[in-house]
Amino acid sequence: MEYFIRLRKSIIFTTKFISLRHTKIILTLFIFLCHLVFGNINNSQSNKFQDYKLISEIISNGIDLAFDDKIEEGLLAFDKALALAKLKNYEELIPIIVLSKSRLFAIEDRNEEGLQALLSIKKYFETDPQRPYAGDYFEYVGHTYLKMDQMERAIYFLKKSEQYRLIHEPGKNWRTYNGLAEIYDRLGQDQVSREYLEKSKKLSKIQNTKKMLGEIKNDLAFNEREGTIAILSSENIATKSALNRSRKQNTFYLIVTILSSIIAGLLYFLLIQRNRLNKEIVSKNEVISKNLEEKEYLVKEIHHRVKNNLQVISSLLSLQSRTLEDQYAKDALQESQSRVLSISLIHQNLYKQDETSMLDLKVYLSNLSQQLFNTYNLDHDRIKLKLEIDEVQIDVTHLVPLGLIVNELITNSIKYAFTDRPHGTIKVSCKLIDNLLRLNVEDDGIGNTPILHTDGFGNRMIDVLAKRIDAKIIKNNNNGTSVDIIMPYYNKS
Repeated sequence: MEYFIRLRKSIIFTTKFISLRHTKIILTLFIFLCHLVFGNINNSQSNKFQDYKLISEIISNGIDLAFDDKIEEGLLAFDKALALAKLKNYEELIPIIVLSKSRLFAIEDRNEEGLQALLSIKKYFETDPQRPYAGDYFEYVGHTYLKMDQMERAIYFLKKSEQYRLIHEPGKNWRTYNGLAEIYDRLGQDQVSREYLEKSKKLSKIQNTKKMLGEIKNDLAFNEREGTIAILSSENIATKSALNRSRKQNTFYLIVTILSSIIAGLLYFLLIQRNRLNKEIVSKNEVISKNLEEKEYLVKEIHHRVKNNLQVISSLLSLQSRTLEDQYAKDALQESQSRVLSISLIHQNLYKQDETSMLDLKVYLSNLSQQLFNTYNLDHDRIKLKLEIDEVQIDVTHLVPLGLIVNELITNSIKYAFTDRPHGTIKVSCKLIDNLLRLNVEDDGIGNTPILHTDGFGNRMIDVLAKRIDAKIIKNNNNGTSVDIIMPYYNKS
């Protein structure tokens, strides 16, 4: 029984702390060792031995099913083993089997089912708090509550695990302290969390130190028969030499056997996994590629429809302006029409190119300036347009406000800068310097245009749009009107 319990503890520890893929190999070896151990039981216990062996085989089969992603069938195997233990009145096996079953739930993150299984054996540990595995039981319940974000209950059970282990197995409390450290970290109690984490580190260091000092003490003990220190005695040296030779030989044979089996199994397993993963990758890549193409098509279609709708709105404004006699109203509709067209131009360019979120600022501002000249029927021999714009990619969210600002500035120059001059020049420049976009719209007209000093709709709109793109507006009245727009450059390409 003691061997079976020690075996079970190893299985629980292994299942919790290593991956499901590698646990299969280790559990298979443990079950093989279990059979070897029980093979030494005398004949008077043969019936119990056969029952234990059958239960072990059922659990082994359940674990194999779990490794083949047949979790439900694996759990049924555990239920079968549990039913057999209850039928035979092997009360000592029931909590062990349920603890094992709870680990399968933990691996699958089925926390509520795992908790239900653990609570079903609560009576064994409440009636006998000193029962073997009480520390593991309380720890598993605590960690399950932790995963379910029920912190108070998690703390209660982890501290019960700590109390048990302080008496019976203090070396295992590093796991308990790690759980408590995580809980208090989530609760924002950093100091308490650090204290438990430090306890875990110290406990691990103490265990290693005790083991090392024990070995040193044994090696340096005085051998009365030979009158020398134990580590230097001929008996000790001969014994260690023979033991080492025997261990090396046995270890060699065992390692060769195990490695051969493991390598063959792993190679087969990896081959199957690789083929399956390759198929999954190819399939997923095809789905991703198809979805991406559909997304790009839909985005282009959206830009196309938005552009058409904006052009319809522009045409309606144009038709409405023709029916008006009030010049002020006509000007207002014409300005609104130019604003709509400045946005429509963005969607038109995006529809025509492959990139659906970034646009070349040079191409856009060139087209916008020419469009405004055509809208106001300007004579290109009278008023010239000069463009000095760097090739800069800018995203749509910044381009729409920036385009509306430039539209207002160019419109201001067209309408007011050359009222008493036969010729003039409007210059639009844009430079990218030190990750700042510096855009300038200037003219050599009369200066003192409304954009510099009035509080009209255009000015208010420029101020609002500038705030949206974190831009700074600088206005000058020196040999004409000059407006600088300085904004951070966000490259999202």
